[in-house]
Parts: sequence; structure tokens; C-alpha cells
Amino acid sequence: MKKRVYILIPILIFLFFPTLSNTQTNISNDKGKILYKKGKYQEALKYFSTKIKNVNLTKENEIRLLIDISLTYWSLGKVTSSFDYILKANKLSKEIQHVDLITYTKKIIQIHEYYNSGKNYRRKNDYLNSKKSFEKAIKLAESINKKEFLIKCLRQLSITEYEVGNFKDYFLLNQKALNLAKEINHKKEECRCLNNIGLYYWKIDNYSKALQCFEDALKISMNEGYESETTKCLNNISIIYKELGEYDKSLNYIYQSLEQDTKSNNLKGKAIDLNNIGVTFHSKAILNNSKEDFVNAEKYYKQCLNLARKLNEKRLEIHVLNNIGAIYTFQEKFEIALHYFHLALNISKEINDIEDQGYILNNIGIVHYNLGNFEESTKYYQKAIQLALGVQRGQILWEAYLELAKANWKQKNIKEALENYKKSIDIIENIRSQIELEEYKARYLGSDKRIEAYHNIIDLLIFLNKQYPYKDYNKRAFNYLERAKARAFLDSIELSRLHLSKRLDIKLQNKEKELQKDISYLYTKLLAASLSPEEKERIQQELQNREEELESVKREIRDKDPAYAGLQYPKIISLSEAQKLLDKNTAFIAYCISKNNGWGFSITKRNINIFPLPSRGEIQNLVKQHLFDITDKNNKNFEFSKKLYSILIPHEFTKKIKRLVIIPDDILHKLPFETLIQKNTQNWLIENYSISYAPSISSLREIIQRSKENKNKPRKDILALGDPYIYPVSKKNNNSINTLQNFYSFNNVINLSPLKYSGIEIQKIQALFKKKAQIYTQKNASEETIKSKNLSDYKIIHFATHSLIDDKVPARSAIILSLDEDPNEDGFLQMREIYNLHL
Repeated sequence: MKKRVYILIPILIFLFFPTLSNTQTNISNDKGKILYKKGKYQEALKYFSTKIKNVNLTKENEIRLLIDISLTYWSLGKVTSSFDYILKANKLSKEIQHVDLITYTKKIIQIHEYYNSGKNYRRKNDYLNSKKSFEKAIKLAESINKKEFLIKCLRQLSITEYEVGNFKDYFLLNQKALNLAKEINHKKEECRCLNNIGLYYWKIDNYSKALQCFEDALKISMNEGYESETTKCLNNISIIYKELGEYDKSLNYIYQSLEQDTKSNNLKGKAIDLNNIGVTFHSKAILNNSKEDFVNAEKYYKQCLNLARKLNEKRLEIHVLNNIGAIYTFQEKFEIALHYFHLALNISKEINDIEDQGYILNNIGIVHYNLGNFEESTKYYQKAIQLALGVQRGQILWEAYLELAKANWKQKNIKEALENYKKSIDIIENIRSQIELEEYKARYLGSDKRIEAYHNIIDLLIFLNKQYPYKDYNKRAFNYLERAKARAFLDSIELSRLHLSKRLDIKLQNKEKELQKDISYLYTKLLAASLSPEEKERIQQELQNREEELESVKREIRDKDPAYAGLQYPKIISLSEAQKLLDKNTAFIAYCISKNNGWGFSITKRNINIFPLPSRGEIQNLVKQHLFDITDKNNKNFEFSKKLYSILIPHEFTKKIKRLVIIPDDILHKLPFETLIQKNTQNWLIENYSISYAPSISSLREIIQRSKENKNKPRKDILALGDPYIYPVSKKNNNSINTLQNFYSFNNVINLSPLKYSGIEIQKIQALFKKKAQIYTQKNASEETIKSKNLSDYKIIHFATHSLIDDKVPARSAIILSLDEDPNEDGFLQMREIYNLHL
């Protein structure tokens, strides 16, 4: 029976702890006022406390100083002490019968009372009265122009709105509080409001803006030394990276949060960290089918559950019960899974947590699907969708529609299945469109079973095409194939053109260039063979920090520059448009590899043929065996090559077809199709066809169109770089290679030894093109060379050297050029640098 995956619940933390400040207060016109305005509340309090003890004051001045102390305690988050001092001020005002001060202090007392009652009502789930109390406190704060009180009460009201699902009001209240906090230089409140706004963006699935807010909040908390806020920001950043499929980066942040929460004995924070570590391991386990990651996830979940129950944290208990149920679902222990899901569901109903009910109902539906109870599963999916629509939660909706579509298909409700797959994909693409960095867009689609929605709708459309061959279902299947493949690369093309247009903010552009230089310098240092283990670790950490800073700058560019707001991305190509790109001698072959089966799309000028492929696992094994065979110079048996040919290359091509454009998928990106052998003729594929590659047909069309639009036609035929100077790395001990190996996110052994025939390849290119070729080898085959050229002058740019492909951190993928000790260029022409070349 096929296993179905489920929804995990991570926990983001909004900040709602006491603090506020105000420059427009009673605070005395002395040193205390200056300290208060600077946000140095502890020092201001010390000054005020000393003054009230040691200086003879009139009764009126004593009252004003008591008010100053009360406001300072409020700004420090010590609300009880603040209340005590305002009571003293009010009492003394009555003794001297100062009407204005009596009225003034009474209003502050009322603000305290409404504030506390608002929190108490919320604890009892009486949200209506909680809201009324905070609104009364806000009105009083506005009447006396006290921004300290106004900020805090706005933020507390926002939490009440959040808990009843009014996320838009939650956002607007925090935005207003943030502006006030900036006005009065209250860094801690600014940090908390930014964190809360980040939570709002997470709720509406805008991960880029959420990450930007959390990072801005983290900078403030670290600069100001706010340890508690720092752990919460670290936790929240971790969850965003988990959502984007950056699991190792996610774990790095959450471990930092756990370390600090453990050190400060913050038990609730520690429990949240444990759950979120479990969620990240769980997500990794699903992606990689790793038993070790599942074991780690279960371990952290159970630690969290014990702590949540000890602390009587109901929401946290709901989340971890759901997640443990998900573990048992994967293990096919369905009855135990249902037990945990229903425990979680009952608690979520008890505290009226609508959003969590949506997650849990969807997961119960998945269990019933796995048990073959398709009608029952459909009921639960529909309930989950109904709740998710109410709170506008895209994360629940896309998964619920996906699972409902699967159940529809099992029940032969084809029309409903097709409609629900489309809804799932529409929501996925809406969320994805809001992610700003291109590599995260690609990773978002590939993680957490989102790509499954595309694979399933393609399967269904091909199934329908076999039954109704004249209804164009094959064209719709092709459309979803392109939608799954093309989007990230198309976005990158358009963004690259915009980036090179020099319309962007010069300061941000310069900052980006400086960070690129820093990264190159650190790579050069990383390759030094004499590094101690401590130095390696320090440089690797510094390099990681620079890469994250570069990402942050890129997000800032996209967020602030108006050119990005009006950017129009290229459209996905249709089948008829794709066929117009072809002549009678050329064919496209596009592949779709999925877990249980796959499809090949063979497209010629007049026809489209869709043929079946084996499972991902079978193709991966064949490709790995074939790659081993062709790299073994003594091997003469190429059975795996012949097997791959019979699977991947259609048999119906006429003799007219002379050129193939391959659109690979999954592990086929690593397959040199030229080396496939036709069983009957024993010919290599390259002997029968000229072969080229493209990431998608939509991308190829865009590249062709840009080439036609380019008024400056290439004046030179080819720029070729090969046989680069890499001996300092390859001939020394393996210390530098091992350092690099540890830094990159893959298991393959890095081999930078000279390529025996690379130089010969370059010489033959020179002989073929003669004066029309520019050739660079050895130390001249360098990054400096490639970056100094106007690459748009060349029809062909050819590299004959090593490369590194990093699937987990694609921006690090690189073409290896001359490796020397030049601190300006490291010899790694990385993907992030290629985007900025003038091609």
C-alpha cells in the first residue's frame, strides 16, 4: 500500500512581553530624560531612584518623579512595579489636592487595569472582552499622548486578534506599534513588532517578507543584547528555512535557539525548539527516506511532549501530538496514529484553535486514505478545506486539495480530482510567486511533496488522453510539465536582465559586489593547505555568514527597488508554440521523473508522443551504474547504456530527425545522453544525432527571443577555457580538498586532479575555428579572464574543466577555473556569479 505524507505543525513565536517607552512624558528635564530618550531605561531608572532618595523635592516634583519611575518600569517590562509607583503618585496627588495630577495618574491607573483585564480575559478565551479592554486602554493612552502605553496595548490587542484569526488586523496593529516604537527609539519594542509582522507574513505564506522581518528583528536583538528575543527570532528564521526546504540551515538556527533557551532555563522556549527540531528532521526524513532522521524526529517530539504537559501548554501539546501521529502514519501504525490525532483534535476543539483543527483533520483523512477508506478520507479533507478557507491558510489548503484529489481519483471521481489538483497547484504557485530568491523558489517546489501535485495531475491527464485521445489532454499534460520545470529559470532570466540594466540602487549593488569579493577571498583561504582545524572551522563559519548576508542583500534589493515591483515574467509556452520552434529535422524530448513512475514527452514539428518511464529509483540506479561504466577506462561492457537508451529514447523517430533537444529531470540532469548506445546498431547516440540541452522549452524560447532582440550580434565565434592551473591544490596533501569536501553539501568525492584530455580538447577547438576562436589555458583559464570579457561578443562559450554541483545549496555550484592564490578571485565561477555576467 502506498504511504501518504501528512502535515507537520512547526511553531513560530510572536513576542508579547512587557515593554514600552515615550519621549513625550513627564520625565524631568535632566540627565534622566536624556537617558530615557536614548532608550537606556535601566540607567534612567537608577538615576531617578537615586534622586528620589537623596534630593529634597517639593510634593509636586516628587509626584512627577514617581510618574517618571512608573513609566520607566513600564518601559523595562516590569508592569507590577510600574503600577505600584503610579498608585503612590496618585495617592500623593490627592493629598495635595492637585486636580490635574489626580486626573493624569488616574488615567494611567485605568490603562494598567484595562491592560491587565485584557490579558486575563484572553487567558480565559473571552476574546470579545479582551478586545474591549485593550481598546479602552488604547483610547486612554491616546488621550494623554502616552506612546509607551499605546505601543504595548496595540501589540497586546494584536495578539487577541491573532488568536481569533483576524490576521489582517493583527498586522495593521503591529505596523502602527512599530512606527511608534521607531519614533521613540524603543529598540526592544521595534524588535518585537518586527517579529510579529514576520509571523503575519508567514501566516499568509509570504516567506521572503517573513524572513526579512525576522532577520531585521534578530539584528536588533543581537546588537542590543536581548537574549530572550534573540532565541525567538532564531527559532522563527529556522521555521522559514524549513518551509523553503533548507533543512540544514534550519537546524543550524534552531540549535542556536535551543542552546540559549537551555542556558537561560526558558522551558517553554526549549519545548518549542524541541518540536521544531523534530519537524525539521521529519521533513528531511520524508525527502530522503532516511531512517536516522525519523528516529531523531521521534526523539525530539517525545521530549517536547513531556515538557509541554509539564508546563500545561495546550497549543504546544496539540502540535506535538499531531506530529507524533504523523510519525506513526509513516510507519503504517495507523490505529496508533489515529489515537494521537484525535487527542490533538480534542484539545484543539477545547481551546477553539481553528487552524490546528484544519491540519489535524487533513492528517486523519490521510490515515483513512491509507486504510482504503476513501469516502471517509474525503469527508475529513473537505472539513479541513472548509476550516482553512475560513482562516485563509494556504499551507493547509494546498495539501488538503492535493489529498482530496487523490481520494477523488481512487473513487473514480475524475472531474473532481482534476479540479482539486488544479486548486492545489494554483495555491502552491501563488505562495511560490511571493518568494524572492530564485534558488528558494526552485527548492520550495521540490520539498514537502509539492511537486507531487504536478506529477499527479500529469498522470491523470495522460490517463484521460488514453481514453479520449481527441480532447487535447496531452496538451494540458505538457502545460503542467512546463509549469513544473520552467518557472524558476524563467524568473532568473528576467531578474538577470533587470539586474544588468543598472537601474538598481547603487549602494545595494556595491554592497552585493563587496560580499561577492569577500566570498571569493574566503574560498581562496579555505583552499590553503596549511590551515589548522580551528582556522578551517572559523573560515567556514565566516563564509556561511557572508553567504547569508548576500542573500539578505538580494532580498533587500527585490523588496526596495521599484523596478522589481513592476516586473512582468515570461509566460509558460504552449504545445503549439513549442512546435513552432522546431524544424522538420529537430525534436524535443522532455522528461518527468516521479516516485512510482514517469513520462517522456517526444515532440516533433507535427506530433507529440507520451511514453512511460520506470520509477525514480530504477532510473537513478541505471544512471549511477552507467556513469560508473563510462568513467572506467578498462570497461567494455555498456549494458546499462543500452538499457537507458531503450527506456529514454523513443523508437518512432523518422530518419529525418537529426537534432535532439533534451529537457532532463531529476538524476537525468547528470546523464550525458551522448553516451547512450542503441542496441541494434551499437552506435553512440551522438553518432546519430546532434544533441543539446535546455532546462525547459519555455526557457529555450525566451533565450532564442532575447537573442533575436539583441541588436549587438556576436562578432566572434567561440571563447574556450580549459586545462586550468589547479596543481597547487591537486599536488599538495588532501587537506585543502577535504576542507572543501566538508563545506559542500554533497557526498561525492571532490576530485580536482588535472583532466588528461582537457588541453587536447582546447587545441582541437582552436584548430577547428582557427582565428575565430579565443583560447585560454593554464593560468589564463581564470575567473579574471571570463569576467573581463564582453561575453555577448561570442556565439559559443566553452569550458573544458571540472565542475561542482551542490543540490542543497545551488548558489555554490561552480565551474572550476585556475586555482591560484589571488585573493580577488577564488577560481570557483559560482552560479550566483554567472547570473551577473553579460551573456
